[in-house]
Amino acid sequence: MATLGQNFTKAEKDAGWPETLEHGQLAALQYPNFKVAKARAADIVSACDSGDLLHTVTTKTVMTKAARNVTPSKFSVKDWSPAHTLGGVAYAYTIPAQYKDVTTYNVTAPDFAAWLAAQPEAPSDRIAAWFEAVGANTQPEAAPVPTPQPIVSAATQARNKRRDDFWSLIEDAQKDLADPFDTAAIWLRLCEWAQAKEKKFPLMGMAGDIIQWRIDNLEDPKEFTRKMLSDRLGKQKKAQQRKPKPPLKRVK
Repeated sequence: MATLGQNFTKAEKDAGWPETLEHGQLAALQYPNFKVAKARAADIVSACDSGDLLHTVTTKTVMTKAARNVTPSKFSVKDWSPAHTLGGVAYAYTIPAQYKDVTTYNVTAPDFAAWLAAQPEAPSDRIAAWFEAVGANTQPEAAPVPTPQPIVSAATQARNKRRDDFWSLIEDAQKDLADPFDTAAIWLRLCEWAQAKEKKFPLMGMAGDIIQWRIDNLEDPKEFTRKMLSDRLGKQKKAQQRKPKPPLKRVK
């Protein structure tokens, strides 16, 4: 229950089940244990970044520390900052509130149901209640006759292609390396390309130690970090290690 309290405000609880939930909320509802929920929230983010879990991204500014009034006392006045002293007399001041931008991944019930089924993993009682409340179809329906595939719009096809273009950059950065899973070497190449005058598409540049890229001109820049790269390379390496080895031939 402590995990739920950290991820849902009172207003959100009073409003009832929404159409989408943030990645931290999904983890809190699916995994009651706080430590497990924290680890699995990171897995959900990785699944979103890799494209395995459909989602939308929002960035909001949250307060990390509230404003605080500081008043001198007979115990603290001796060490009072000169910046808050006038004519030898210490005076009270306010430390401003601190804020930071937080990126959240928002997932619908059908998309989360599909991702759980692919794990495979059964929904928790709370997640199942969410599925039921929003009327999500979590089970594939059997169709007696083949149905036409939905038509994907040209804009969607273009966005998917550009997302593939970004992942292909990682494959380009892996080329000619003795170790294709060397995170440091691959990250260095990606940073160099992001800061180059003539940038590889769809790179936009760097924001501190974060690579920025854009799917199209209508969306905010996407962010890619070294940790995301490390997670992706780790999955690739594990997948390669799981590939079945060819059987040994019997020597007659």
